Amino acid sequence: MRILFATTHSYLPQRVGGSEASTHDLAKALLTQDHEPAVLCGLATSGSTWLRNRLIKTLTHRAFPADTRHPYRIFRGYGIGAAAIKEVAREFAPDAAIVQAGHPVPLARALVAEGIPTVLYFRDVDFARLGGEIPHHPLLGFIANSRYTAAEVERSLGIEAVVIPPLVRAEAYTTPRRPRHVLFVNPVVSKGLETVLELAHRCPDIPFVLQESWPLGEEGRRQLVNRCRPLANVQVRGSTLDMKSVYHDTRLLIAPSVFPEAWGRVATEAQFSGIPVLASAVGGLPESVGRGGILIPAGAGAESWHQALRSIWDDPAREQALSLAASNHASRAEIQPGQLIKTLLATLTRLQSRATPPPMS
Repeated sequence: MRILFATTHSYLPQRVGGSEASTHDLAKALLTQDHEPAVLCGLATSGSTWLRNRLIKTLTHRAFPADTRHPYRIFRGYGIGAAAIKEVAREFAPDAAIVQAGHPVPLARALVAEGIPTVLYFRDVDFARLGGEIPHHPLLGFIANSRYTAAEVERSLGIEAVVIPPLVRAEAYTTPRRPRHVLFVNPVVSKGLETVLELAHRCPDIPFVLQESWPLGEEGRRQLVNRCRPLANVQVRGSTLDMKSVYHDTRLLIAPSVFPEAWGRVATEAQFSGIPVLASAVGGLPESVGRGGILIPAGAGAESWHQALRSIWDDPAREQALSLAASNHASRAEIQPGQLIKTLLATLTRLQSRATPPPMS
């Protein structure tokens, strides 16, 4: 089956976030089962990926040319919408499509208008950013990345979505550890930056690594570095595709999100290496963390976070117990790649079997 993943966001290596990592892992897993994935995405105007895209555009005269840095095609360009869908549909001829992140509804409309069975994958609960009213169409189906997300989709939109957690390939993240520091991925306010900086201030004996994920931009990165400069125990690192090397030195992952996370992919990644997680009990984080960490109630103050952190860092026996629980949680059946792909393909096949659709309402 040819499967097109479409988003208005940029993509790896220009944007390194949970949605992008999950798509990449899912695409690689599909390749092992003789399916052909491709990605249609936006393009950021900087770096070698942008320069390569400009060259390919000049040579091919295509608005959305494909590059093959990854083992599948990635169509990049500006203004991802109906024109992009038409061009890439002619080039790639997908049997089905998955739209996600950014503003997916216009892409879903364009895809089903081309007669392509399409799934809208809810990876967050920020429904105001969907890009319009979701159409009713026989070729349009829905999946969600957690039970929490699916419940919010049904409550807010009246839509029933199949639950398919993010696919995380254990081999891409599992590593022997030399545990040294607390890791905080994606150092932005909505992910709990203020809580982490307060903890670093309170615990000068504990080293913290702040790992960039979403693009901060030059100015945003400069501001973050300046804020961390008085804290000798804090290191800011740029984004990377090699998260295995990041987890190699991680003793504890912290995820004090203030916005309800739909899942919390980094918790799953970390737990493959037995890394405990200290996280907010919001959104889908309780599902991704499970018993492999400690959950702090929403709205709890800095003191609660401080006590929980010290209870792990200062107690090797508790840390070891949580590490074992994290490894066990990562091995649960519901997130194994084979099961996730089976459910996804069944969902796409059901859409393919539907009769020629009427016009959208």
